[in-house]
Amino acid sequence: MNERRRHPGRRQSELREQAEAALTRLPRLAARGSVAETLHELQVHQIELEMQNETLRQTETALEESRDRYLDLYEFAPVGYLTLDDSGTIVTANLTAAGLLGCERERLLARRFDACVGADGREPWQRLFLDMKAGAGARTLELELACGDGPRLFAQINCLRVAGTPGLRITIADIGERKRAELALRESEERFRSLFDHSMDAVFLTTPEGEILAANPMAQSLFGYSEEELRRIGRTAVVDPSDPRLRPALRQREETGRYQGELAFRDKSGRIFPVEVSSSLFLDRDGRRLTSMMVRDISQRLQAERELATLREDLHALLEWQVARHTIAALAHELHQPLSGIAALSTAASRMLASPRTPRLALREALGQLAADAQRAGGVARQLLASLRGPEVPMEAADLEPLLRQTARAAQDRCGPRCRLEIVCAAELPAVRINRLQVTKVLLNLIGNGVEAMGEQAWQRIRIDVAVDENGGSACVSVHDDGPGVAPGRERDIFHPFVSGKPGGLGMGLAISRSLVEMQGGRLWYDAAAGPGATFRFTLPFARPAP
Repeated sequence: MNERRRHPGRRQSELREQAEAALTRLPRLAARGSVAETLHELQVHQIELEMQNETLRQTETALEESRDRYLDLYEFAPVGYLTLDDSGTIVTANLTAAGLLGCERERLLARRFDACVGADGREPWQRLFLDMKAGAGARTLELELACGDGPRLFAQINCLRVAGTPGLRITIADIGERKRAELALRESEERFRSLFDHSMDAVFLTTPEGEILAANPMAQSLFGYSEEELRRIGRTAVVDPSDPRLRPALRQREETGRYQGELAFRDKSGRIFPVEVSSSLFLDRDGRRLTSMMVRDISQRLQAERELATLREDLHALLEWQVARHTIAALAHELHQPLSGIAALSTAASRMLASPRTPRLALREALGQLAADAQRAGGVARQLLASLRGPEVPMEAADLEPLLRQTARAAQDRCGPRCRLEIVCAAELPAVRINRLQVTKVLLNLIGNGVEAMGEQAWQRIRIDVAVDENGGSACVSVHDDGPGVAPGRERDIFHPFVSGKPGGLGMGLAISRSLVEMQGGRLWYDAAAGPGATFRFTLPFARPAP
């Protein structure tokens, strides 16, 4: 087509030759002279016109096909096309643009484009539009678009202004998936940064070789270094190189990708302390091997565990002493009375035999020996009872609420996950004068009895209430469980030694608990009128009178 337009004379000559060739194939008309020549020219011209018409029809068909292809490409292109006039009004739009904006094309036309821009993007769009009006060029901008109530669209806007032509040409490409992925990544990074910055554990980002890339504020506080110092000195400055567990830990992390255990670390002052470490290997975006390391100082926890172990040993020793005390006391009580009777009877018999009317010297000697033995046995029993009073118990002023909460933590293992311990203390309760160890033992006994009484109940609760006693000079501690309670008529018996309501029970727990409370100057009893379940109450005298 272009070749023909450049050489019209050549095309005319070709048509002439083709017309004459076609004329030779037609039957000749009988004519002479100039008429024959004129007729020949007309026939050639007619054939030329017909051939030109055919060429025009073919060209028109090709143009229509080309236009249809162009319209298909324009209307259904993977990107939206818009044309704006100098006021920013949409004058043309393809179907893709209308679909992306969620608006019919007829409604979209004659609307200002900035009405389709989200609030956060309007100012950047206005600046770009004014810049584009000032001169030709191309610009790109990412915007959030929506037309009316249509769906919101994250899009990349490519703007083009051609010199010498009015208006602005725009393409719209949907980048929603990428934008959502970017937002999700940004939110994930923000959450990680928040956890990193506010973690209660020290967190390090390191290389497997020991270079520290990042350290959170807790790590800086725990070890006494700034993040810049930690980056400069590396991991070797905070681990204890003499710890024999260090090399196996690094080897395990290298082989399995993870390590979790206890190691020794040191801070800037040189203090070495125990920590719990959790470390993992991972790959970053660039495929580089990095490690995360979470470090928790467990020195206080280990100290608390040691104190708890000591408390348990002391409680066990106290229990053994109390069991022995009550056992021997009960035996001594049972022996004392008959031995006293034997002694009295032996004395009377000796007096009778002293009478002249009562001979038999051998009988008197035997009875005298019986009396001596009985007196000696009674003296042993009295000495045993005196020895069981034990040493002087140290007493001190103490706040009950911290002691109750410490005891609850010690009892939690026995209570199990299904049991809930509740502690309610009256406000501004004065300190009590007690022996901490003995009161702790009483509380553990009562809590343990409650747990055993509730057995396999689905929901278990033990409630400890502390209030001022009716007399005003003591604190009253109530321990309540949701078990079946004490059978009627047995409220007094349960405090006697060797009386137990549990199969295989020794029957010393409540007896020991009452004895320990009485050693504090208080009293322990079972409150049958407190409602369902079992409620035990005991008093402890205040160190100073209640206000």
